[in-house]
Amino acid sequence: MNYQRVDFQRSRLYWNHGSSKSHGAFKVEAVLRVYNKEGQRVEEFTLGTGVLAGNMYVSGRLVKDPSYFFQVAASDKRHVIFRTYTHSNRLGFKKGFRSVDEFDTRNRNDIFESLQYSLVLENAVKLDCSYENIKVHYIKLADFSCKMSFVLSNGYKIEFEYPIKHINISPEQKIFQVETGPILFINPSAALDNKDIKNTGFLEQLVPAFVHFNRFDHADFSIDFPYGVRSTSKRGKFNVEALPCNVQLFVNKEVIN
Repeated sequence: MNYQRVDFQRSRLYWNHGSSKSHGAFKVEAVLRVYNKEGQRVEEFTLGTGVLAGNMYVSGRLVKDPSYFFQVAASDKRHVIFRTYTHSNRLGFKKGFRSVDEFDTRNRNDIFESLQYSLVLENAVKLDCSYENIKVHYIKLADFSCKMSFVLSNGYKIEFEYPIKHINISPEQKIFQVETGPILFINPSAALDNKDIKNTGFLEQLVPAFVHFNRFDHADFSIDFPYGVRSTSKRGKFNVEALPCNVQLFVNKEVIN
């Protein structure tokens, strides 16, 4: 069977693409797709690489003060900006962290007049669920990536796709473990339907996360990358969700030859 995957090295999330005033691009860190009960894709989001915000094109201080780390997640219709302030007095919690000023759910703003993404696809090979197969491709310096999915209680499917940046193998125990991120995550307890997906409430359920797994039917998601500060009840602490899911590993086709 022929498989394709996202080439994350060449995929981009563009802001103000083609503008004569200013424009730029983020590398794509991860992809989240939502499918309805009929298997039709409802929406696709890309997560851009996180950066420390800067004062653009100035001769003075280039880093914003107060400084903050931010990432953008965008579909072809809308976007959300995740901001995390780095100053100690703002790191734990700030009132309205998920409101418009901190968790930007607007379709447009004065920074990003437009956002569009380009996902470059490449041919890939899907690995079978065995340690030995993973070990062979690990030795060949394969470029691993993952597609992971779970089905919500209402029948909607959430699919994540992301590159694997860190993988471990134990020849003695004949086991592997992936520890990677960030990915774009949504909690499976979210109740989605077509109406919910189209409103801003859906955007507020999206959050960057890390993922750990060493099997093909289960993973741990460390929600709220990078500092664990967006949850008002768990300031500065990661909320880890252990969830059943379907895990598929892929490698670049060239390494097979």
